Amino acid sequence: TMIKVIRVFRLLKLTRLVRGSRLAQRLEAPISLPYQHLALLRCVFVLIILCHWLASLWASTILLVPDGTPTWIDAIAAMDEDLGIQTRDHPVRIYIASFYFCSYTMTSVGYGDIGPKNILERIVCTIIVIGAGLSWACVLGEVCAIVAEMNSARQAFRQKMHHLNRMMGAQGLPSELRKRLRTFFLQNRNQSNFVTHQQLLQDMSAQLQAEVCTVVNLPWLRKALDSAGLDASSMHACIADVSQELHMKAYAQRESFTDVQVLHILAKGLVLLNTRVATNGAVWGEDFVLADVPLIQRFSGFALTYVEVLCLKRESFMTVIERRRANCPELGQIVRRYCVRIAVFRGILAEARRLKLLQVQEEDQRTTPQISVQELPPPPGMVDLGPDD
Repeated sequence: TMIKVIRVFRLLKLTRLVRGSRLAQRLEAPISLPYQHLALLRCVFVLIILCHWLASLWASTILLVPDGTPTWIDAIAAMDEDLGIQTRDHPVRIYIASFYFCSYTMTSVGYGDIGPKNILERIVCTIIVIGAGLSWACVLGEVCAIVAEMNSARQAFRQKMHHLNRMMGAQGLPSELRKRLRTFFLQNRNQSNFVTHQQLLQDMSAQLQAEVCTVVNLPWLRKALDSAGLDASSMHACIADVSQELHMKAYAQRESFTDVQVLHILAKGLVLLNTRVATNGAVWGEDFVLADVPLIQRFSGFALTYVEVLCLKRESFMTVIERRRANCPELGQIVRRYCVRIAVFRGILAEARRLKLLQVQEEDQRTTPQISVQELPPPPGMVDLGPDD
């Protein structure tokens, strides 16, 4: 009998699974499930392991009492015996009954169909109740924290809308303006994701920042700089720094905006730019690197829908170029060539327009007849008197 008990307690070696954090990390890394779902699965797994240990301990009490002593399995064995099943001779059936007892004891259900029948079982049952109660309290606390974290963004948004409604009521804003404000915040609820993404980038290593920013921002950066031959492998650090300088602006429907020396990347919505409609991914203001403001092409933006725009100022971009001049000189050279090409082209066009305007003005002056004061007709109501009069 003692040998069997020792073999049962050998199951405690399963505590080595607690050290399996490395294995859990290896399994978690390739899976794109949300962390909250993985945490819930981990809680379920912990509950199953705890129930298994307690079930093994509870089942071992059958072997620790002398023969003829009443045990908790007697009532189950009597019901199964009516069906011709010998439960005591089937360890699997004993384990299932023990696991069933420990599971409803841990979850505080307490059906009452199984209970201790001798002093040893009462002692073990007391230990199980105390251990299961503490374990269940810890698991419940963990599950509540996970569920609260899953709904944290939603709760924060509801709190923001509550404060907005109170502010509008206290200030006595008109109903039409209240409707516009609520519409703006309802559509703007996902803008906080950009701030979260920027914080995640800051927590990454330099190499990971460069790789992530290159994948996300290289297409629009190549388009903005008009450099189809851009070498991504040598530009990782610069692109990561440029991405950190981006900031997001939101515009409500029917709002107008005009910024100079700012690069714009449309992240969401529809914008009317002068005479064309821009959709998601559109880039304008590529000439923001020009220092001469009159040479910059002006864009007048009009929000057809709710709009989210990523903006990059010239001062921030030039700061990145100066900071990375030593280890990433290619970006500075590309920007310099771009500025020279655009400035020369637009300068020539501006001078041609000026000369054309001067030419038109001179032609107008030559073709316009010169009328002297003597040739002007007299005003109405007056008689032109000759010299003799």
